[in-house]
Amino acid sequence: MMTVRYAATLLRNHLSGSGFTRLNATIAIILAALMLLCTAPLQHSTTGFIDEIPFFESSGRNDVHDGDWAIARQQLVEPRYCESTFDYDIHSDYLATVDCPNYGESYITIYHNSDWNVLIESVESDISIDLLEFSPDGSYLVAYGNLDFEIYRTSDWEEVFSGNVQTENSYYYGINGITWSGDGERILFMTGEDGGKMYEGPDWEEVTGTSSTGIYAVHHPTEDILWYVNNDATGNEYEFENIPFVGYQWVMKRSFTLTQNTGVGPLSVDPDGDYLVMSSEYGVSAYSTSDYSVEFTSSSASGPVSFSADSDSIMFQNGDDYDIYSTSNWQEISSVTGPGGSCYSDGAIKFGFASGDGELLVLDERCYETYLSGWMPDDDSDGVADVQDICPSTSEDEDADAKGCGLSQKDTDLDGVNDRDDICPRTKTSDSADSSGCSLAQLQDSDEDGVSDSDDICPETPLAEFSNIYGCSSNQRDVDGDGVVDAQDNCPLYDVSACPNILSWAMSSQPMSADGMMGLTWSPTGERALTEETDGIVLRNETLSLVREHTFDNESRTVYDYLWMPNGVDVLILWESEYWRDAECGYYLWDSANDMISWDFLVSTDCSSFRYPVVSPDGTYLAASMYSTSGYSGSTVVVDLTTHEIAFEDEDHYPRTLIFTHDGTSLIGLTSRSLNLWDLNDGYMLQSRAIEDAENLLLSPDGDTLYVYSEETIRTYSMESFLFRSIISFEEDNGYYSGPLQLSLEFSRSSELLYVLLVNASYSGQWNYNSSMQTYLVDENGSLQLAMPPDYINTSIGRPVFFPDQTSFMTYVDDDNEYHEEGYYLWMPDSDGDGVQDVSDLCPSTNLEEFSNEDGCSWEQLDDDEDGVPNGLDLCTNTAYLALIDESGCSDIQVDKDSDGVCDQGALSNGPSQCQGIDLCPKTTQGNIPDVDGCSWEQQDEDDDDVPNGLDNCPDTSSSEDSNSDGCGEKQRDSDGDTINDHWDLCPLTDANSTVDEPGCSDFQVDEDLDSVCDPGRPSTGPSNCTGVDTCPQTAENETVNANGCSWDQRDDDGDGIINFRDACPDTVYTDISPDGCSSWQRDTDNDGINDATDECAKTPNGDVANQVGCSEAQVGSAGAASGSGSFSAPKWLLLFAGLIAILGLSGFLMLRRKEPDVLTQPSVPDYATRGAMRGDGNEWIEFPAGSGNQFFRDPITGQWTRGK
Repeated sequence: MMTVRYAATLLRNHLSGSGFTRLNATIAIILAALMLLCTAPLQHSTTGFIDEIPFFESSGRNDVHDGDWAIARQQLVEPRYCESTFDYDIHSDYLATVDCPNYGESYITIYHNSDWNVLIESVESDISIDLLEFSPDGSYLVAYGNLDFEIYRTSDWEEVFSGNVQTENSYYYGINGITWSGDGERILFMTGEDGGKMYEGPDWEEVTGTSSTGIYAVHHPTEDILWYVNNDATGNEYEFENIPFVGYQWVMKRSFTLTQNTGVGPLSVDPDGDYLVMSSEYGVSAYSTSDYSVEFTSSSASGPVSFSADSDSIMFQNGDDYDIYSTSNWQEISSVTGPGGSCYSDGAIKFGFASGDGELLVLDERCYETYLSGWMPDDDSDGVADVQDICPSTSEDEDADAKGCGLSQKDTDLDGVNDRDDICPRTKTSDSADSSGCSLAQLQDSDEDGVSDSDDICPETPLAEFSNIYGCSSNQRDVDGDGVVDAQDNCPLYDVSACPNILSWAMSSQPMSADGMMGLTWSPTGERALTEETDGIVLRNETLSLVREHTFDNESRTVYDYLWMPNGVDVLILWESEYWRDAECGYYLWDSANDMISWDFLVSTDCSSFRYPVVSPDGTYLAASMYSTSGYSGSTVVVDLTTHEIAFEDEDHYPRTLIFTHDGTSLIGLTSRSLNLWDLNDGYMLQSRAIEDAENLLLSPDGDTLYVYSEETIRTYSMESFLFRSIISFEEDNGYYSGPLQLSLEFSRSSELLYVLLVNASYSGQWNYNSSMQTYLVDENGSLQLAMPPDYINTSIGRPVFFPDQTSFMTYVDDDNEYHEEGYYLWMPDSDGDGVQDVSDLCPSTNLEEFSNEDGCSWEQLDDDEDGVPNGLDLCTNTAYLALIDESGCSDIQVDKDSDGVCDQGALSNGPSQCQGIDLCPKTTQGNIPDVDGCSWEQQDEDDDDVPNGLDNCPDTSSSEDSNSDGCGEKQRDSDGDTINDHWDLCPLTDANSTVDEPGCSDFQVDEDLDSVCDPGRPSTGPSNCTGVDTCPQTAENETVNANGCSWDQRDDDGDGIINFRDACPDTVYTDISPDGCSSWQRDTDNDGINDATDECAKTPNGDVANQVGCSEAQVGSAGAASGSGSFSAPKWLLLFAGLIAILGLSGFLMLRRKEPDVLTQPSVPDYATRGAMRGDGNEWIEFPAGSGNQFFRDPITGQWTRGK
């Protein structure tokens, strides 16, 4: 095929080229014909050439379901010491997974997809596996990890080859993916350089690949074609061809650019090879492989992607969900709602179509646990896959149980009324029910507490109170049996006389000597404790000293948890099979006092995990969440510990937390999205309510309020129908990442306080932790209010382990830091909340608002002046040593500084001498007799002028006057000494020794220029009796003035605005006045005897005689010459015109010369490295030189540029 194409190219060149070109082409065509005959046998070679690619027929395949999907099976995957991964083979229906039971030990486990519990093959691998991938024909499986790989033949699971993809430059750290050829005889590891590492079967030696530097690549499913894409979305298409005289090699056929705004990522191709898909975390784009045009793009989607076996559908992620699109029109046909998650690493690892496109396999991580799920069609959208749905037509408005049945499709009590319409869903089988599903006994409820009289042991429950399943409220229950009902009991769960109610706690500064004491739990009686070891548990006494060890000696089992029984002696130890697929779980009892083990009790042989166990308050029941491997589902299991049989199992709910009610009548379970309450008698679901996602539960001591909490919030719910009450949030935002890492809750025994241990983390370049034990007040409705500001500790601490009497607790710091060493730290009561434990606190009653020192004493509690009165009570904190003081800590001198017996203003006490009153004169000298205000005669002010008598020069100042510093008023003082007192003096600043008139004014103060004409606004006429109003107040001395006070120099006699003194033309009558007072009729600037107003020659030279208009003879002559210079001779015009014609002619000649083709210069051939553009004929073209119209194309055989038409 390639020789024919080569010959065709030569023939085309022959017909279009020049004579010499045609001669060369003729010779090449003859040689090509000879090569065609010589290379014909190569068409049957199997080395490096796909002779026949198997095509998988679509017959028997199912169309992809276009409705809802539901999880039909799910398996917790625990590879332990390696990454979770899987791959599926469409031909054999095999499922390959990885198991690494120990460090450095890896196994490839093969299961049939129809049954994940049947192991077909387990192959030990020598590498740490990150990736598994079947060849497209199912003949091989490759395992890859840390640059190493192994290839296995699936017919006998023998390893046929192993290798390493490390590049020669030794800087490469991983690959970008693997791609198989369609026939499974070639594999390419994408290293990002030199086309990657390529190997070919059957010997799997490395072969020469392409020279591409693309980082992602994919094989065509049925042809020998490889696509590569670079970081900038440019790419190349390579084809494996047989080159004459060379042999088979990869030839770059086309270059392309994948237009996109969804990022560059791994490439995929559909099974028919029609679409090339590039996916990344920023989106997914699909391109036609014929011309690389965009067929589909979505920025909300993300990779990886998976095609259905028939190429008609594609699946990709969209947030937490998985969308399925048709490839015929690129429209959504179905969407699978993912499980969601609240952890940073949550999300899909790998997914794909399986089982003839009738199943979706999804491997995803949820809060550090990995699950493999099989999603199958769910036609009635009830959340149960059709293959498991025994009620396939459940209505959309009904919730279905684990078997796919809604309430209208079930009759739990078998009374003939379906559960939806059954008002009394727990009718006894021996009773007859009416049309509402109720027997006669169930219709009677005298106290209307929701419990029929036949079952109500508290028949008079008030309407406002919530009752348990026996009809008793907290005002009627007495859980601890001390004769006090729970609602009024200071310790409702403990039969003791008093409960501690510690408001605050303080952590010790140094850790306890508690090496290896992990998993500490106290017995209910507080006499013993248990800690964990690698292969057992340790019993300790109340001082945490070792009593004995208990070793787990069954190697086939893993002890998952252990619980104290209520008697404080027996320990319930729960185990699971060591290997999770063995699916057994159970428990046994260890008598810690006598070191004896009871019989083993097997709970289930279909149980891969037995988690979140809890024992009822009386020790008769064990509840846990059990996961079934064969059923691919979880359930709630309650075991009767007296008979060691399963009391009941609820397959509809798989809770993450379980607790018993304090009275032991009910079980509360928390799933990721719901609260559930079961009756322990028969396992009946009493109530269920959907809630926000949460992780843990705590029931208030009175049993009326439920606290549901996660790392960031505490929500309170009423036990009556699980009604929401309130919420507290601990979210923060102070760094790249910030927020709570841990939230632990513990009630005080009195039920009045809730202790909340909060650990926060933030990241802003480095991780920062702080922890605090916060105390909340609990009101009658269960709502919380912070009791006091918390103290923060700069480290991360573990959950608190309270001593049984709740007088102390311990927390664990698991790593050394600059603030704390690793180990257990003891927390003791800190009654005053000052951060110092009561046992070490020298000042045990420090107020919350006060800051204390290391001894627990605040400044207010210290006595800095050593006067016997603490600072907080000492009103005078700087009392002299040994001075006499009163009860407020003040000496006489601190309250009466002048010792006159009258207390200083603002005195804090009366002192030991009991001063009286308020001293208005605090500086009375010794020997002077004070009045009741503490003032002597000298300090008093008898005329009330604010000047004391001892300083007052005018002792009788009127109260209506303002006095000066000497105590004198305006009528008493003469400030300017002119014998006129200030009150009557109209000129108060008269110069000394000046003669004044009766109002006190001198001549100078009323006539400043002393011209006998009064200044404007003068207060009087002065002793010389000035007259008039002076309009020229600055007349020079001895000048004669007129009645207005103006001299001749200051007047403007000709009214031209220029005073006479400055007016050069005193008789101006015209209005064009200059600053010198002259008009143009009065000026002769050129001194020619003609004034400027009539002078036609304003610059006549000196000495020239001017005529009657001011012009000299010379000035008249030059004017005539100027009028004659405006003419332009005809020869000059002709010369200019001729020059213009010459310029235009020359320009035209040059333009014609430019357009003339250069027939003598032939275009050169473009340089080999010059790049052109691809056209529809599949060739690369270029115009050279640019704009010349000469077209060249690159010969696909030689790679040289050839001139075309």
